[in-house]
Amino acid sequence: MPISWYQEIRTVGGFGYGVQHADLHVFANGMPLYLLANWHEPVEADPLWLRELPSRMLNARRETVPFTGRVDELEQLRGWRDGGPERAVRWMHGPGGQGKSRLAACFARETASAGWRVAHAFHGPDAELLEPGSQDMSLTGKPGLLLLVDYADRWRFQHLTWLFKNRLLHTGRTRVLFLARGADSWPAVEGMLDPYEARTESVALGSLPVGSRPERLPGEDAKGEAPLTGVPQAPGVPLRQDPRAEMFAAARATFAALYERPDVAAVPPPGPLDTEEFGLTLSLHLAALVAVDAAVRGERPPADAAGLTRYLLNREQLHWERLHADGETAADHGYRTTRAEMNRAVFAAVLSGHRPPDEGERLLGAAGLTQPATALRDHTFCYPPPVPGTTLEPLYPDRLAEDFLALTLPGHTTGYPAQAWAPTTATHLITEHPSSVDRGLVFLATAAERWPHVRHGVLYPLLRAEPRRAVSAGNAVLELLARMDDIDTGLLGTVENEFPLTQHPDLDSGMASLTTVLTARSLAEASGAAEKIHLLQRLATRLLAAGRVAQAQDVTETLERASEEYERTLSDHRPDASGIKALLERYGERLGSNKWDGSVSYLIYENGPGGREILDAIQGSEGYARARVARAEALIGSAHVQHSRGQYREGAEIASRAVALLREAGVPDDGSALPLALETLALNLGDSGRHEDALVAAEEAVELVRTQPDDGDKHRYLLANLVKGQALWLGHLHRYAEAVVANDEAQALCEAIIDRERYPVDNTLAYIHNNISSDLADLGRHDESLLHIRSAAAIRKKYAQLNPALHGREYAMSLYNLGARLENAGEYEEALSVTRRSVELLEQLVKEDSKALPTLADALANLHARTVRGQSAPLGTPHLDNATKIYTKLAKENPAAYRPRLADAIEEAGHVQLRNNNLIAARRFVGRVLPMRIELLSDSRTAQWHALARSLVLAIQSCADHAPRWPNPQFAQLYGHAQDALLSSAVPPDGHEVLSALTKILMGSRRLSEGLYVAAATVDAMSAAEVDDPDTLSEALFNFAMLEYWTVQPVDDTLATVRSALEHLPPEAVSGDPALCHRRAMLLHLAGQAVARAGRHKDGLGFSEEALDTYRALAGIHASVYAHHFGFLLEEAADLAERCGAPDRARAHAEECRAVYSSAAARDPDHFLPAMRRVENFLSGRGISPPLPPPSYEDSAGPERGPAPEPPSATR
Repeated sequence: MPISWYQEIRTVGGFGYGVQHADLHVFANGMPLYLLANWHEPVEADPLWLRELPSRMLNARRETVPFTGRVDELEQLRGWRDGGPERAVRWMHGPGGQGKSRLAACFARETASAGWRVAHAFHGPDAELLEPGSQDMSLTGKPGLLLLVDYADRWRFQHLTWLFKNRLLHTGRTRVLFLARGADSWPAVEGMLDPYEARTESVALGSLPVGSRPERLPGEDAKGEAPLTGVPQAPGVPLRQDPRAEMFAAARATFAALYERPDVAAVPPPGPLDTEEFGLTLSLHLAALVAVDAAVRGERPPADAAGLTRYLLNREQLHWERLHADGETAADHGYRTTRAEMNRAVFAAVLSGHRPPDEGERLLGAAGLTQPATALRDHTFCYPPPVPGTTLEPLYPDRLAEDFLALTLPGHTTGYPAQAWAPTTATHLITEHPSSVDRGLVFLATAAERWPHVRHGVLYPLLRAEPRRAVSAGNAVLELLARMDDIDTGLLGTVENEFPLTQHPDLDSGMASLTTVLTARSLAEASGAAEKIHLLQRLATRLLAAGRVAQAQDVTETLERASEEYERTLSDHRPDASGIKALLERYGERLGSNKWDGSVSYLIYENGPGGREILDAIQGSEGYARARVARAEALIGSAHVQHSRGQYREGAEIASRAVALLREAGVPDDGSALPLALETLALNLGDSGRHEDALVAAEEAVELVRTQPDDGDKHRYLLANLVKGQALWLGHLHRYAEAVVANDEAQALCEAIIDRERYPVDNTLAYIHNNISSDLADLGRHDESLLHIRSAAAIRKKYAQLNPALHGREYAMSLYNLGARLENAGEYEEALSVTRRSVELLEQLVKEDSKALPTLADALANLHARTVRGQSAPLGTPHLDNATKIYTKLAKENPAAYRPRLADAIEEAGHVQLRNNNLIAARRFVGRVLPMRIELLSDSRTAQWHALARSLVLAIQSCADHAPRWPNPQFAQLYGHAQDALLSSAVPPDGHEVLSALTKILMGSRRLSEGLYVAAATVDAMSAAEVDDPDTLSEALFNFAMLEYWTVQPVDDTLATVRSALEHLPPEAVSGDPALCHRRAMLLHLAGQAVARAGRHKDGLGFSEEALDTYRALAGIHASVYAHHFGFLLEEAADLAERCGAPDRARAHAEECRAVYSSAAARDPDHFLPAMRRVENFLSGRGISPPLPPPSYEDSAGPERGPAPEPPSATR
């Protein structure tokens, strides 16, 4: 027996809704973002009820008129449904009334008959509500799913993204048909669909063509009586070749049947059908309805479209009057609202749409009705909503509702009675009643597009007073404003001033359209090239944010040409040379044969008398400064383009020119130009590996803004982003604690911003959380690090859901960084899972956008790191191999950007071979990576200095089978060249730690000569970094002294190094620290060995006995730890005493040594019994074996393997 599903929906008040086999996405308040409903045949309405208000017959959801025409379009839809890939999306657009809904309904009926699941998606709380209950969306046994989405251009972008995440759309063959009035929103939606592997297309539904005159229409006699006015005669032409006539005839016949008046089935059209206004399906249906209704009433129908609308609205007014009149007769049905009051109620309903009863009553009160509860009840009686429990069913169809708004507002000359209260009411409901803002402004703007008096009388004044309303209403209103040719340029600028400063998925399309129009106008009025450059920059930024890449590219090319042309005119703005000369003469400077340019340069840069005044004179030339600022802005834009292409060196050069121009021109009024230019310079410098230079530029930018007065959100927003950049480069320089402090400040600045719409900080916060997570991880604060990266991933996930094409890459970066932080925290399974997810996301993105390829390579490198964690001998490296292939390809195209990552991948391949004990293969990778590191070091100091040090560690480890020699002369030469390159470069502030670790590895592998040079460099680096920690300093000096001793350097050099180390370890400072006490003893012992080897046995004995004094207390407390070292020193002291001719002292040291070894032998006989035999031989007169080299103070078993290079983290 098959499993059956049962879902029970219960509500106590309100509306109950559920879906099966699909997802239900809701707002935080519990309201659904959208509703899914199965398609069904429209319910047949009572003809008498329809005739009460003829407009009811035009409601598309009732499909009163059978579908006619659009044969070609319907055939195209069938081909789209049946062919192509598993998922396909079509955006069908055309003006309101064009017939989109009717065409879609016919297609839905055919598709349902073919066995498909056909469903509608209605938009959230503004949706035409469904019948309560559950919607079964199962696709079992269905060939596929067709989803219809009406009013798609009015949906919030983020709601469309959630719709496409519904599992219903990913469980079989799927077709999604969007219906919209315009196509401006389509590029962003198409970009959002990229990861879903859906075929996408946008199709305009054109006007109905004007065909030939049919031989006769239904109801005409053979003579062609009652001809279609305006349609030329063409006897013999089939009826179907005149789509307008065919559609009018079909509608006329339907309406005549509904009126039960076959005698009016052949009435002529009210006017010619070949005009533009009758290209709409709705206009033809309207014409047919009015023709029939007027014939039934014995009236003459108006001939124009406006008159037809007025006729229907008059019928609405008549119906309200009759209902009110019936209230005082025997047919009383409780209706008490006057026609004038109902006029207000219908006006409010058009602006608000469906509302719950309590909200509907409040809204009617706000609209000025004196008895809102009664009016609401009567409005529901007159316009019953489709679902009980809701109110304020708006007038349908939408085009009629828009015309009703327009004709109710004063300013037209159609003869329909306008109402003086209408402008104030519309403005009040839209600005003061939250539920009416979005729909109300959309309907008002849509009506205004066709009715000029609505624009000038209501819409424009409303937006002048509150321009932010246009932004809050979303893309639909912004797109409409952009299409209004008579909108004032100043008003467009005022609305634009309310735009968020960065990307906003719900607004990007509309902002781009409005900015396009505003820029075109402003360019025509621009006073000079500087202003034009600024306008073009702004437009390019908005177009890129909206995903209109081709348009943005065109604008960028225009910008570059304008900038180049303007640069050639800079000389026209140069200050008058004679004025400069006068200043020079005033200060008595000799001009000689120099041109004034050279003299000015001399005075300014050589600090000559009057130089400052001369510079002020130059900067005082307004045109000169303005020219340089404009050129600098263009250069900044060009630098950003270069950065986006990965051309960081070129970008840095261009940004440097911009900074120089701004310095010369002086900081502009808003004080942001130079800081932003410095930020751009830092970005390009840093990404080219010049982190120190990037930090210098970033710090200057921060300080410039800090000195400016805090004028609120604008200042905080700018400063937060600049401090974030400063923290980024601090982190790259391994100054992690400072980076954390800076990031904390940037986060606090973001959280202090009040106007989050104007200054959206979420994306900035995502970067801050990502960066601070990395810095905290490097400080070992893994729990805190994990919290921050989770926050970054959550923010970027939200943005990626809104627009995967624009933000999916950043989300994937956060995911693989989250994987690294989870691994640090020991959450290995989750770490591997999220890193795999990042790779999957990027593999989808790369199919549509190759710009995600570098990020995919980084993610693969991270997945490799997660996969091989804990594997002593990795079986394979498929993820690393794929990453290396990508890096190789990218490095050929852009070496500066990608050779460092390629080197990291090659080095990691060497580490894998090392873990597999395949040292020969590991050395082959070393042979590839070391030359790359040396070359990269010349271009990028800090980052590649550390990378070269890591590669040197790998080189040493790969030669463990040949220690202490190198495998061959070529390898030895390569290693020496690389080590020389490292030591001859400027050591970063934390470089001494790296050099110290490298020294130990060289000592452990017995490569003493190389170790000596590195140890010396370590000591020098600590001196340069002013390291003052006794432990760190004494350790580095001890290693240096050991290597001096082992490599037989002059004894005085070794003693000097020992004495320097001992200065940091005085007896009083080490008495309570066993480790430091041990190190002091070993240093004294080393000094004794060094001087003894030079024949100064007495001095050697003195150092050795001082070392023994240090050890006695230590060995007594920690006998098990230090017995070996203590016994060894006693043996050495006995031998030295014997050589000095002090047998009693020698015997005393030997007996003490025997006691130490005897005690230790009880714990470890294998190790200490041989030592005891040596001491017994000495005491019996046979002497002690030649002394061994002094042991290291650390019990190291040999060289430690250095860490593998970290896989790339997200660029911040």
